[in-house]
Amino acid sequence: MTRDRDIERVLDRFYAEGPSEMPDRLYLGVFDRIEHVPQRRLAHLTRFLTMKNFQFAAAAAVVVAVAAIGAIALNRPSPNGVLPTPAPTQTPAPSLSTVPAALAATWVGSTREIPGLSPAATQSRLKVTFSTLLVYAGPEQPVLSSTAAIAAPGTLQLTLSTDGVNCHAGDIGTYQYSLSPSSRALTLTANADACAARAAAIGGDWAKAACPNTNTLCLGDLDAGTHASTIFNPYVHVTDWVYAYGRLTYTVPDGWSNPIDGRHGYILVKQDAPKDAAIYLFATTMAASSANGCPTGVDTTVPHTASALAGWVATLPGLVTSSPAPVTVGGLQGMTLDVSVSPTWTATCPAITDKPYVPLFTNGESSEADSFDWGLTAGAAMRLFLLDLPDGRTMLIDIEAQDKATWDALVAEATPIVNTFVFHN
Repeated sequence: MTRDRDIERVLDRFYAEGPSEMPDRLYLGVFDRIEHVPQRRLAHLTRFLTMKNFQFAAAAAVVVAVAAIGAIALNRPSPNGVLPTPAPTQTPAPSLSTVPAALAATWVGSTREIPGLSPAATQSRLKVTFSTLLVYAGPEQPVLSSTAAIAAPGTLQLTLSTDGVNCHAGDIGTYQYSLSPSSRALTLTANADACAARAAAIGGDWAKAACPNTNTLCLGDLDAGTHASTIFNPYVHVTDWVYAYGRLTYTVPDGWSNPIDGRHGYILVKQDAPKDAAIYLFATTMAASSANGCPTGVDTTVPHTASALAGWVATLPGLVTSSPAPVTVGGLQGMTLDVSVSPTWTATCPAITDKPYVPLFTNGESSEADSFDWGLTAGAAMRLFLLDLPDGRTMLIDIEAQDKATWDALVAEATPIVNTFVFHN
């Protein structure tokens, strides 16, 4: 692969999203054609009424006149002097409105158990549009798809579109919904639902997946508080990846963002941070070759444990490092050290940069999409956390910036965030 150090390469190639599905635009296109015919008819009728004011007014005058005559007739005493009983009036159905923009989004949350669904749910994700709600319980097309509308302030009404999961087309459910002040968090609480499976599938708390790359499920800008990963699963090798919501949880203050949530890793960045200044997580880390010419590949002489990798980094030519120290992060044990390029180092890797550069890590994957090379350019600095995983691999957390002043400020803010990390297996 092109050994480009920029985060754009990370965004586009390395952190591939795990789940695949029928594209929403395709499914919704079919769904809308089925569900929106009555709305189009109503819209046509509305246009007809508003564009035909004169005719409508004339017709209304006739209706009023007929109604007046009818009222006189209805109130005229019968031959026996008793007024006729008026016909019962019907209570009009509550008017519905479209789903607000703040609610129309992709929402992720912990995997729900959905009674009657086979195979069982392996993920929980909602795709809400201005008129539909789709439930994703796995990588295939959605289940329990419903039309959606607002029945009253804070009340969402759902109407099931097709039979399935022990529910029937036309089943109606109403839910109270509440959004956080930023509209990044959602809570759905069932008032009543004729479809028990839908109530189990959508009730509870959800986080908005507001990823800059709309094809993935990162969270984007974050509220202050605790958050969970969606795709990132460091406990399995990339070739064995499975969806596992919440393998990483963490707490951030206001002003942070999650631009990447991928099978291999995770990124947290300050919203106003310079390019490449971030907290990076990589699920699998090995020593990169230090041979002349910067060849890709693994240095097979270095064991894959955290202590071995930290000791190897501390002795690499061209680096200035702190002494490796034991550390525990999120329940995983390992080593930590700070790293920068020696001011006297001049070797470069032309395929990456014309600045002095020291290769550090790779993950040993042979495919272009899955492999990565991670090193350090002159002027930049890293705080590394190398953590042992249960299966013998080592995970890397890297607090990094491309100049010392930015890095000093970032470390002061990022290290407390790393200290909140919890890895769930």
